[in-house]
Amino acid sequence: MNKKQPDYDEEKQGLLAKEKGRNQDSQSDMNQKGSLAGNAGSSAALQRSKDPNQTAGSDLNPQPLRTFNVNKIKQNSLAFCNNQITTSKYTVITFLPKNLIDQFSKLANIYFLLMMILQTIPQVSITGGQPTILLPLMFVITVSAVKDIFEDLKRHRSDNQENTRKVLKLDKKNKKFVLDTWKNLRVGQIVQVLQDQYFPADMVLVRSANSNGIAYIETKNLDGETNLKLKSAEKDIQTLFDNPESATTFRGQVVCEAPNDQLYKFEGSITTPFGKTVPLDHNSLLLRGTSLRNTEWIYGLVVYTGHDSRIMKNSSKSRTKFSKLENQTNMQIVLIFLFQILICIVGASFNMMWTLRVGQFYHPYLHLESTDDVDKDFWSGLFADSVTRFGTWLLLFANFVPISLIVTLEVVKFLQAQFIQWDADIYDSTKDLPTKVQTSNLNEQLGQVDYVFSDKTGTLTQNLMEYRKNSIGKYSYGVDDVHCDDAAAKDVTNFNLKDEIFEAHMNDKTHPNYKNIQRFLTHLAVCHTVVADVKDGKILYNASSPDELALVNAAKYFGYFFKGRDDDNNIEVEILGKTVKFQLLGVIEFSSDRKRMTVIVRDEQGKIKVMCKGADSIVQARLADTPLNQELEPFTIKYLENYANGGLRTLLLAEKEISEAQYDQFKEEYRIAATAEKDRENKVNAVASELEQGFEIIGTTAIEDKLQDDVDKAISAMKKAGIKVWVLTGDKIETAINIGFSCKLLNDKMELFVIDAKNKKAIKEQIAKARMNQIISEGIRTTATVVSGESLFKILADQDIAQKFYKLASSSSVLIACRMSPKQKADIVRLVIEKDPKAITLAIGDGANDVNMINAAHIGVGISGVEGQQAVSASDYAIGQFKYLKNLLFVHGRESYRKNSYLVCYTFYKNVLFVMPQFWYGFYSAFSGQVFYEKWIYQVFNITFTAFPPIIFAIFDQEHSRQTLMQLPKLYKIGIRDQCFSTLGFWKWILYGLAQSALVFYVSFVTFNTNKSLHNGNNGDMWISGTFAYGAIVICCNMTILYGSFSHTIWSILIIIASVGSFYVGFFLLSYLHLPTLDRMFEEIISYPVFYLNQLLFIFLTFPVDRFLYFISESKRESVDFEEKQKKHEKKKQFTKGIDLSKLAPVHRYTGFAFSGDAGAAPQITDKLMRATTKLMTAQRLLPAIKSGQR
Repeated sequence: MNKKQPDYDEEKQGLLAKEKGRNQDSQSDMNQKGSLAGNAGSSAALQRSKDPNQTAGSDLNPQPLRTFNVNKIKQNSLAFCNNQITTSKYTVITFLPKNLIDQFSKLANIYFLLMMILQTIPQVSITGGQPTILLPLMFVITVSAVKDIFEDLKRHRSDNQENTRKVLKLDKKNKKFVLDTWKNLRVGQIVQVLQDQYFPADMVLVRSANSNGIAYIETKNLDGETNLKLKSAEKDIQTLFDNPESATTFRGQVVCEAPNDQLYKFEGSITTPFGKTVPLDHNSLLLRGTSLRNTEWIYGLVVYTGHDSRIMKNSSKSRTKFSKLENQTNMQIVLIFLFQILICIVGASFNMMWTLRVGQFYHPYLHLESTDDVDKDFWSGLFADSVTRFGTWLLLFANFVPISLIVTLEVVKFLQAQFIQWDADIYDSTKDLPTKVQTSNLNEQLGQVDYVFSDKTGTLTQNLMEYRKNSIGKYSYGVDDVHCDDAAAKDVTNFNLKDEIFEAHMNDKTHPNYKNIQRFLTHLAVCHTVVADVKDGKILYNASSPDELALVNAAKYFGYFFKGRDDDNNIEVEILGKTVKFQLLGVIEFSSDRKRMTVIVRDEQGKIKVMCKGADSIVQARLADTPLNQELEPFTIKYLENYANGGLRTLLLAEKEISEAQYDQFKEEYRIAATAEKDRENKVNAVASELEQGFEIIGTTAIEDKLQDDVDKAISAMKKAGIKVWVLTGDKIETAINIGFSCKLLNDKMELFVIDAKNKKAIKEQIAKARMNQIISEGIRTTATVVSGESLFKILADQDIAQKFYKLASSSSVLIACRMSPKQKADIVRLVIEKDPKAITLAIGDGANDVNMINAAHIGVGISGVEGQQAVSASDYAIGQFKYLKNLLFVHGRESYRKNSYLVCYTFYKNVLFVMPQFWYGFYSAFSGQVFYEKWIYQVFNITFTAFPPIIFAIFDQEHSRQTLMQLPKLYKIGIRDQCFSTLGFWKWILYGLAQSALVFYVSFVTFNTNKSLHNGNNGDMWISGTFAYGAIVICCNMTILYGSFSHTIWSILIIIASVGSFYVGFFLLSYLHLPTLDRMFEEIISYPVFYLNQLLFIFLTFPVDRFLYFISESKRESVDFEEKQKKHEKKKQFTKGIDLSKLAPVHRYTGFAFSGDAGAAPQITDKLMRATTKLMTAQRLLPAIKSGQR
């Protein structure tokens, strides 16, 4: 096998890590990729890599400083905020004004307010100057306000749970730690946090239960990373906090940065009572939202509280959200209002023209004279009368915008929300968590989602790594769907491999693979940076990478028990009951660029071995060209491909033996490179790379980053439905890409573009090249874009680059953004909203780091019960697992969109149908504003006779069964394409109402005026015609709902019958109350023979029209689907014809590698030179600011 990496791997590396190392800027000396630790004579270690997200805020730009005294609680309380947090929208004081602003941001409410004002003007009022619309308007506002109160109370309860958590704080009087609530903490206080507890504020670590001052921190609730971070207290500080008594008497001053949103940066200093100034950096900062792991307890000094904490600085305030349907309805209300004004102008104009024709002769009778003594002119009186008529018509047509719509929608959405919460299919029985709806006015928006922005850790994954398979020699071991039951009995975690063949080979000394297995398991037990701590007689592993934890546990399970390192840096491994020591000579750590780690050890026989593990493409290129490797390579590659196809993360293990002289030569070369003043990083990497050559294959490992149940199926269905799924995570690029392949977001047929350059020029080049390849391959294969947080910061800072990046990302099937801060997650969501205002975005996450994007998106979904309740508190919907999102969108969202769209259109339709007969009657009443309906029944049209059928429809109607909606994602596309509600579709309903109203009016008016009653022989008058037309409209409206429904029950049919029947029952009763216009009218109206014929006409009138309109709608949907398929086919055909396929960027087999550690993650093992150097530089940079602050 050649040492040189194959061409396809070089191309792959160029794609995944383009421009790495090209830009040698001022940070290059600080970004060392490895570290070497060894005996006293070994060379200095490399510096620890900075976090990639440390971009703009990484450099110490001039900014205000925070200065406070330790243990001066009262003084600090006056200067800094308390530790209470608030995520709710309202308080008791702000509720009324803020809620009224929210309520009157709805155009419908503004419209009703205008109508109410007109009703109080006697000259135009048709209600005697009484604002009759005030009561229903107050009812609508009150209902909405009460709903908002209940929804915001949930946030208040969640805030209260967070603020009333308990923590041990130092009581200066008693000189001991006492329990208190989080909200009572103040800057400058000392607190004690116990293992597995969350940090209540941003604190500086001043003491740890470990004598070396080290504490292990889990940050997955903040940045999504599952690997533990290492923090350490300054030795000079730790000795001053030996116990509560010494902590109580400590007096010192802290100078640090002002509160900011930089998660990976902190610089400051603390002055001791002895006048010594000790520098502080982010290695000692404990952030709110993170938790203490594998450390018994720590003491922390509070530096930032409440809304000054980093996590809250990355959060945004809750905002009122409105659905797309509501916004579209607002636009239609404007158009309807303009149409209403046009109708009123027509009515007033016709009235004026009619008056002019007869006014010269009947002047006194028409009362056109002004009563003013100043102006009795005919024309001024005519103008005043026209304005009055315009106002009258405006009030007559007030129901064009029905106030019942607001009430009906509020009731419907509330009940839809209850059904979502009662849905057993999205109830998480394992956690006893039903789905929660906290913002019910977005129900229909769930059916129109274009983009889903998802967190990774805890949302897509279970935060659990499991060792599943391995290959050794020519054999692959590990069986699918077999659970290892005895791992817990052996005190082994992160392990699930059960294979009788492997155990037989391992125990059979005569088997040809026996020695290979021994070497493999020894490699697992030795080649790592895991730290072993003894607690209560048990050995606990602390690992910076969960993958390494799985590997060491796998060795332990098979009898190769890593027990730790002694004071002489010897690695102790208990092999099948016998303790064996390996002298650790050096460690070349893993980094994102190297994609491998190497240890150098001397075994008990004095042999020096170089053990390496890493990404298969990297290690494979460093194998020796030997007969053994040539024999094993085909088997190894085959097994790696099989593991990768199963979504497993793989590592290739290799080792070689070197002589003492070779080691000495390497050590000297490494020492010279590590102390070089120029180009240190490249020189160190070159020396390490030279050593890491000529390996022999030891084997491969396969680790499963366990996904949440059915995540891959849910994502696949969303993609088929036309939803773009983008993953925004705090993890590294490699880890995120691994998960992308595991959950089927990515596949080997996709073209993958990685944007990870360090400066704007290189970023523009990467985007331009990726876009060019994307355009060339358009129509042939899909593409995916991966971007780092550091690159994204520079992208968003430049509008031109941001536009080009958005074009690349939006044209890709998938975007994976890595190393994202909470603020950057929200920035990506806002970028999509800004560039594509019509797109509907949904953000889903489980931790505090997801709150920002949840608030930024149109719809926020929180995952309950994973990491705290911050995401749930900020969300609009809360579910137990990611897979329930499919049900939420495809069933509840899709159907809510369809039904609520129908409900809005139907409500306007029925009110146009109800109001317009009065306009047609104007042609017979000189457009005088004479009402056509009897006033006693006029007001209850929307309250009684047509109120309940649309509510029943919007709750219970089903176009397709749940199973069909879940199995056919294409049915979801009606929401993405706006096929149920659009301006054109809305006005079709209005025209339908206009046509029906004309038919109802003329049938009623003509037939009753030209036919005689069998009761008294009289022709029908205006009130008989108007009352019959009213009843006919009630029938038409209810029949439209009946014919427009897809599913019926006995109850839905009975409700429609009852609604129609209630009109006739009410009419019958009112006709016997001796009312002037209705007295005994019921007896008279049923005496007309045309009454019965007309009833049959209107019962069946809407059926053929409704069926025809539905047929047209369905045909249009099917034609859109067909056209879309044809367009894709033609596009592919067009691009494949005559294209030079060699210009297409290559697509390779991808095997995710199981590693996510950082250089410098185990300072107990590696040299601590980097840490000391960093702090010295920090102190030098801070010194002028500190001195200035002291002055």
